[in-house]
Amino acid sequence: MRPTIKIFLKISFGLIALIGFGVTHPVYADNKAPHLVRQADDQSITLSATDAIIRGPNARLEGAGVKGIMWWTNVDTYLQWEVSVQKTGRYRIEMTYAIVGNNNGSPLAIMVGDQVVKAIPKAGNGFNDFKTAKAGEVIISKPGDLEVMVKPLSKSQEFVIILRSLVLVPVETPGNAIDISGNPTKQSADGSIKLDAADADIDGMNAQMEGRDEKNIGFWRDVDTSLIWSINVEKPGDYRVELNYSLMRSYEGSKVAVSVGDQTVKAKFKPTGKWSDYKTGKAGEVTISKPGDFSVVVKPLSKPWGFVINLRSVTLVPAEMPTKATDISDKPVTQATDGTLKLTPNDAELDGQSARLEGGDKKYIAWWNSPSKFLKWPIRIDKPGTFTVRLTYALSTTTSNNLVQVGPEQANVTALPPTVSDSSEVTINVNGQTITATFKAGKGLSDFKTEQAGEITIDQPGDYEVVLKSTKELGAHVMNLDAVTLIPVGKN
Repeated sequence: MRPTIKIFLKISFGLIALIGFGVTHPVYADNKAPHLVRQADDQSITLSATDAIIRGPNARLEGAGVKGIMWWTNVDTYLQWEVSVQKTGRYRIEMTYAIVGNNNGSPLAIMVGDQVVKAIPKAGNGFNDFKTAKAGEVIISKPGDLEVMVKPLSKSQEFVIILRSLVLVPVETPGNAIDISGNPTKQSADGSIKLDAADADIDGMNAQMEGRDEKNIGFWRDVDTSLIWSINVEKPGDYRVELNYSLMRSYEGSKVAVSVGDQTVKAKFKPTGKWSDYKTGKAGEVTISKPGDFSVVVKPLSKPWGFVINLRSVTLVPAEMPTKATDISDKPVTQATDGTLKLTPNDAELDGQSARLEGGDKKYIAWWNSPSKFLKWPIRIDKPGTFTVRLTYALSTTTSNNLVQVGPEQANVTALPPTVSDSSEVTINVNGQTITATFKAGKGLSDFKTEQAGEITIDQPGDYEVVLKSTKELGAHVMNLDAVTLIPVGKN
């Protein structure tokens, strides 16, 4: 049923768009003969959508007034123009386009003869919000005919872009087009590097750009969706990583890792109030030891409930500069004075889908129902030794009734004997050591009790991870978890 519904929606949307543009018979540009585009008197070269040759089946020319290339759904489809150049020189490439959707467009390669520039179109406010942007510069060194092509490098959402025109403008011609060149973000005069949400490459499908003037990344639902920027550093040194974000109290506990090159800091966000209330927090410091280009990646580590955060910007600030940002650095769980480690739900890393946080002020992990997903706590050991591992949990006895189909007809269904589950088996892994323990059901999911799982030995100080997994089949409830505690042997 799902593929049928998806196709129907696409067709319906296409018909609505055709009616809205007043077009009853769409023009397919790849059916026409090539047209040689010549320079204007001002030396500019305008490559309109009408003149484009569409190489591939998944784009077409539409529009009642100014036409555009629409329904571009395939990275193997590209656009081509034939150009006649009379005057050589340096040219700026400008593109007039709109984006369907809320995120930045697909990265594009624009080829002028044997030269290539990269463009990353920025999101606007819908497929009628056309804007003109500069993608980079090329040098045309001799007159004559040459080929211009636009090819997608990848497809970040369902459609590539809607393209009205590509224009080659002499660089001395003034203009106020926005920059979509895809070049790394450079340092400002004070040495800081600000990475706006509007410039982010969203790697994944479960986050989107919001806002009209000041953009933010919102509806960030998936821990597998990351944000990526490219930066150019001219002044090596120590940099403080600051994030401008918002988070409602009910989503407290979200964590991200911010990687700058090969260094990573972690942030655990504090509630700001409403989603519209933005604050700046400092996640830690990184050292950039040499000039060059680096990637900055923000990847979720934990989502206790529906969303990660709303994010407006990430800024690398020289460490010596003063700041009013609050400390949101996520540090490993450390030992108490007696050597005990208590791992709480608020400190856990979880995905918010196969396990999530519930409860009021006293949180617990609920809806844990996956053997492939796991719960994780970073810890720091200053006092090595042998530890007793205890779980504080609640578990109820459950009975499931399963039906199976016998034969080809759906009416031939028979019931299997009821399955009763009154226990859960889990594994606890620390420092390469694994404990397997079975925990019995109590009086219900509110009846928390503490039981011992076994012992592990950590013989060296350092940073480690405690990983908790279930052996139950997918969909079966494991337990409600209140805490994992590591207690030095002899202090029981």
